[in-house]
Parts: sequence; structure tokens; C-alpha cells
Amino acid sequence: MAFLAWQGHNLGIRTDSQAEWQEINHSLGLRWRVESMKPQSISNQMQLTLYPNVYASADSFALSQGYMETKRPQLFAGFANHGFIETNHPVDIRIETGKKEVDQGHILIREETEKRYPFETKTGEINVVHKPRGSAPTVPFSVQYSGKLYEKKRILQGIYIWKEPVSCRVEQDQGLLVHVVSNGLLTFKASEAYYPTLYSLQTKREWLDNLFPNPGPKSWWNPWGGGMMTIPRNLQLRTIMDQKRTVTFVTMVDQWNQQWSGIKISIQFSNHKVWNEAEFNQYFVTLPGASILVHVNELNGGPSLVDQKHWLTGIFFNRENLAVYPLANDDEHFKPNGGQTELSGLSLHDVNRLYAHQTDETLVTLGQMMDREFREDKDVFAAMTTEPLKKWPGEQRIMSRPQLFVWTKGLSSSNGWEWLNRVTLKEVKDD
Repeated sequence: MAFLAWQGHNLGIRTDSQAEWQEINHSLGLRWRVESMKPQSISNQMQLTLYPNVYASADSFALSQGYMETKRPQLFAGFANHGFIETNHPVDIRIETGKKEVDQGHILIREETEKRYPFETKTGEINVVHKPRGSAPTVPFSVQYSGKLYEKKRILQGIYIWKEPVSCRVEQDQGLLVHVVSNGLLTFKASEAYYPTLYSLQTKREWLDNLFPNPGPKSWWNPWGGGMMTIPRNLQLRTIMDQKRTVTFVTMVDQWNQQWSGIKISIQFSNHKVWNEAEFNQYFVTLPGASILVHVNELNGGPSLVDQKHWLTGIFFNRENLAVYPLANDDEHFKPNGGQTELSGLSLHDVNRLYAHQTDETLVTLGQMMDREFREDKDVFAAMTTEPLKKWPGEQRIMSRPQLFVWTKGLSSSNGWEWLNRVTLKEVKDD
């Protein structure tokens, strides 16, 4: 499938599954794979459907052809806007029972304390304005709806934010210039001279494994720099190291107009048969005083059509005194110890938790519609995620889905974090 646009006109193209798109000398080409033919034989039919000036955009064309995201059902209770909570500010909680009928009762919200809110409803929709009393980096709200004939419970996870500015500074460490970002709870680092990765991520402990200041061979990678990095899958690491790269500070805003600060790692490709003139940007950003890191990626320029490619994120963890909870319950966990372990597919929940015993904190990881797996051998313990990488003709920039990392005090529940998958970020460009 392709969508072309020029001088007020456009053309949608739909092919069968045997067709392959190719870019040849900056022109778009199409070819079919066919079996070898004998004299007087007939080839299989090749299908090509054209839609001239039918659709207004590539998105509308893609939706019409069935390339639609699956809509998840509305959850019983959620934040009316978002779950980022400023100190001494209330939070809006919206409840939708799905039962459009008259009911009355109370809403009980528990955190460090509990409070009841009486209600009467004719639509099954209730809004509660609640002022949290907690003091930890995150706050789990237990929301209980008690009506005359209907009761239901739900957990919502809130994240506190502070107004203290995020610190962005350049330091020298072991002879290399290092970009350092700290928001009071998190500190993370990257170095242009080391490796195109976020090599350090600290709370009360260091969460990432690395070889700073000198990348080298490790396990089946060479060179290996560890940390957290996203690149197109099937690219050799030496190819990445040969490209020009830069590290800068960056500001992004979300759909609620909150300002995120952090690090941008850029890799500019030249003289590459697939990614020539492409720029890959990795963003790692946080909010003031919030125990959250968001990682998102951008492809700028390069081939006019990108299909059957994938983003690949590798996160190499410091596995010392770590327990991994791969499922939604707390009944099963494993402790990385240098053995051969691989978890993927049904062995993993959408939300994964890494609990550090010595510091009594949990790293919660989530990312929507991504394939994720954990791997371990004697050298490394890593989480790998993949996501389709697609770019249509006429698009200059495309973004990956965000990956989110939240730290909590104690062992966190895996429930209540779904609202974070709605976060969208856009870079603030200097004028």
C-alpha cells in the first residue's frame, strides 16, 4: 500500500501481498515475486488497485484499507484528564459504569487515608474531585463504587510532579563530555563521545549496565555500550558507530501542555544503501520532580517509503539484587543471576515490574502495541522491544510510540497505569 501526493492531486495504491515496494534512484518502484515459468504456461494474476483523488490524506487512506488500531474498551474509572498531580492540587476522577440508569450511593477513595463521596446519577457517569494526601513519588488510588444494586473496584496510579526546574548540565567524566539531566528524583546521562545510548539512569541505584567510558565486545555484541538505545532492527552496531552523532538537551510538550526536559541523541546517516540522508532521533525526557522517564524516537528524512522495518529498543539492566515480575499478579517472579533465560509472548503482561530489594523501589515499564521480551545470559540482562517502522511518501517525519518508565516506593501493582499510554510528545523547536 502507498499514498502519493503532488500539486493538489493524490493517488492511493493497493497491491496484493506478493508485491514489494522499492525506492530506485529516488523513484518509487513496484515488483512482484513470481514462480519460474515454463514455455506456454500462464503466470499468476497480479493485483493493483488505484484510488486517484479519493482520499484526503495517507491516514484516511490507511484507515479505509483496514489499517486501524484496535480500540480497547472504556475502563470503569479513570482520570478525567491525566494522573500527573501537582502538590496540594486536587485530581479529577471520572467514573463510567456503562449502566445508564438511576442509582445512588457513595464512592470510596483509599490511598494513605480514605474518603467517601456520596452520589446520585441518572446516566452512570460521576465526576469526583479528590485531594490526595500521599507523599510518595506515586500514589495508588483504590476507587470503589457502591450503589444500590451495583459495586465495582478499580486501582488508578497517580504520579506527583513538582515545580522545581529540571537541571540540564554538561560535565566532564573520565575525560569525556557528558550531558546530565536531573529532576530531583531521576538522573540520566549520555555522551556523544561514548556511544549513542542513554548509558546511565539513577534513582537510589543505577538501573543500567554499561562499559563507560569505552565501548567494547560483550556477549554477542561488538561494540557494546549498554544502556538504553533504539535503532532500526538489523543494523550492525559498527555501522551505527561510523555515522555522525550528536547529543543535545531538548524540550518537549505533551497534549496537556506540560513541559518535559531531557536529552536528544541524533544519528545522521550518509552513504548508506537503505538509510542514506536519514536522521534518527532518540528522546529521553522527564517532568520536574516526577519519577517518570519517557523514551520516544523520530525518523526524519531518508527513504520516501519505509515498510517491513522495525524499531528495535535494547535496555541493558543492572541486575544486582533485582526481581522481575513478568505477569499481572505477584505470585511469580524471577531473579536474574547470569543463567539462560528468555521471556516473551504470553509469558509477559503489558506492564512489567522490576523490583530492587536493597532500595525498596519498583521500576514499572509499559509501552502500547509493542513486542517485548526479556533475555539473560552470563554477560547481560536485557529487555528488547520491537515496533513496526513505517513511513509513507510525502511524510518527512514519523514518531515511534512512547515507552514509559515509572519508579514507585515498594512493590507496585501492575494495574492502574493504562492512562500513561495516552501520552504524546512533540519537540519544542527554537525560533
